[in-house]
Amino acid sequence: MPKMLLSFFVLLFSLQYAAQSKKFYNSGSATLPATVEALPFTYQNDLPLVEVTIGGKKHIFLFDTGAPTIISPATYKELRLKSISEGAIHDSQKNMRKEIFTKVPAMKIGNVTFNNIGAIVMDFSQPEFTCLKIDGIIGANQMAHLYWKINYADGKILVSNNIHLLKQNDFPVKIPFKPTRQKTPLIATSLLGRKVNLTFDTGFNGYFKLNNSIADVESNISKENYVVTEGVNAVSMYGGAKMEQEYEFLLNNFTLGEQKFENQIFDTGISNLIGNKFLRNYEYILDWKKSLVYLKPLEKEAHKSESFGFGYRFIKNKAFVVLVFKEKNIPLKLDDEILEINGISLENLDESTACHYYLNKIEKDLNKITVKIKRGKEFHTFA
Repeated sequence: MPKMLLSFFVLLFSLQYAAQSKKFYNSGSATLPATVEALPFTYQNDLPLVEVTIGGKKHIFLFDTGAPTIISPATYKELRLKSISEGAIHDSQKNMRKEIFTKVPAMKIGNVTFNNIGAIVMDFSQPEFTCLKIDGIIGANQMAHLYWKINYADGKILVSNNIHLLKQNDFPVKIPFKPTRQKTPLIATSLLGRKVNLTFDTGFNGYFKLNNSIADVESNISKENYVVTEGVNAVSMYGGAKMEQEYEFLLNNFTLGEQKFENQIFDTGISNLIGNKFLRNYEYILDWKKSLVYLKPLEKEAHKSESFGFGYRFIKNKAFVVLVFKEKNIPLKLDDEILEINGISLENLDESTACHYYLNKIEKDLNKITVKIKRGKEFHTFA
């Protein structure tokens, strides 16, 4: 099977909306020993991860502007925290659950201490979270206490109480945002003739996402610049998206603030998002005091995206096809179990090996692959 233009991304992002008071999201403080602090930070699978210490125990948290701060039930129990209230939470796919709201007395990132931060207690049980060892989220309500300077290319996050020490005047692009109640930045723009608020979401590992009720792709985008997909194109806190027909397309130009951007990759879904595959081309500063994102371009990568026309997830340590391109003569079908890719078996995997192949896709750097699948009781091999 040869590669073709445009790709499916197994999307991993969490976008939480919580019915809670402004006081809850404004709570807490941050203490810095130095005027500027560098925080430990890794960038894996197009997601920024930070090491957090709570109660003397180290954790891996997702750095996620699209969510409030979140801790796991295990951390909640270990610290014997108290419930402030319970409320309904909607994830990015509009799935809803009732969760506990609490406050974390102290957590440390590097040398920075955060005190009495409002947090939601949620279970990180999705296999993608498990593989990345994520058991919490540093959310927008926590970030809003400081100024943040992030560069995915060199693995640096700098924080300060004084934005001038981060040299924001060296950043040529300023984009205003409007914070939600939980402090998540929303950036107003116009796309395909419609006004849209894009969530600035560092918990989203794609380029851009556009709500499918807004995106009339077939009327606005030339045929050679989009593909139609069928299946699940996103994974969020409470599971995968619904089985839907969606689009992935190339948008020639649009503006954020006063800055024009060209030839950016979008896919459709429920939410409107700006993600890390776009942001990794920039160094950026987040300023909640003036509600601005500052961007400084890095060396640009080509917005080239390739795929074999299908996407898969590991469910109970087995690889299943969850998305296919329509009208591209893809021989694979939804729910096919992938047994082999290029002779490498994906059968009888334990959790560790399944995670290895999720994080290190066999087909990632290949131009052609052979896939063996199980469909019902039948076995097929496609080359």
